[in-house]
Amino acid sequence: MIYLSSVQEGQTAENLFIETLKKHNWELVSNSTENENTCSHFDFTVKFNNKTYKVDVKDHKRLSRRSERLRDMYWIEWKNIFGGPGWIKGKSDYIAFKYFNQFKLYNRHELLGFCLRKTDFSKIVTDINEALYCIYTRKKDQISLIKISDLETEVKPIILEI
Repeated sequence: MIYLSSVQEGQTAENLFIETLKKHNWELVSNSTENENTCSHFDFTVKFNNKTYKVDVKDHKRLSRRSERLRDMYWIEWKNIFGGPGWIKGKSDYIAFKYFNQFKLYNRHELLGFCLRKTDFSKIVTDINEALYCIYTRKKDQISLIKISDLETEVKPIILEI
């Protein structure tokens, strides 16, 4: 099996998101600038229901590079690989997770609130298998896993079929 880099997988998900927007008659207003993407953590400005929103697209992730895609969990980035604020603290209105044959869009503020309530920030682990609701770190980054089923008891996504 050929594994694409994280950047390539992310770009593929972003391209698919644009196609999906068109399929659902949403308008792509603009792509983010490089600075908006890396510092403000959003990929696109979109329009639906006569309102404009910033969206950060996330590909369907794996536990590790060579594992299968996660079935009931999302990775949450608290700090990026440079030690700066992660995308959960960015300026997007929605996080669009690619999940099998759909995109699930969650209000970022509601997602952040859920993650803040559920994550044990005092528990820092270096074993990826222990990352659920605590902080996993490799170098400067800090990420954690959350269960989709737990999240969706509190935060309802907008679902766009691909």
